[in-house]
Amino acid sequence: MSHPRGLTPEEASAWDKVAATVKPLHPVRKAKAAAQPAKAIRVESKPLVAAPVPRPASRPVKASVAPAPARAPARVPALAPAPVRADTGLDSHWERR
Repeated sequence: MSHPRGLTPEEASAWDKVAATVKPLHPVRKAKAAAQPAKAIRVESKPLVAAPVPRPASRPVKASVAPAPARAPARVPALAPAPVRADTGLDSHWERR
């Protein structure tokens, strides 16, 4: 990208005329000049004291309860394998036809 070129005197005067006709959307407000400087007020500062940190309310201690006796795992009866039927095979879909 090349650097922008400067304006010719004719272009500069044309842009000055355009800029003079522009009205800003949000004009800059001028601050009122103070006629008298504000009086200095002497104030003594006090050190800040940190507020105590609130602690959660203590909970009453529950009486210890003896643990429940360990239960033996329930015995699951072993399932017998399904009986093999003579009319079914590996391709039961075909055999149903």
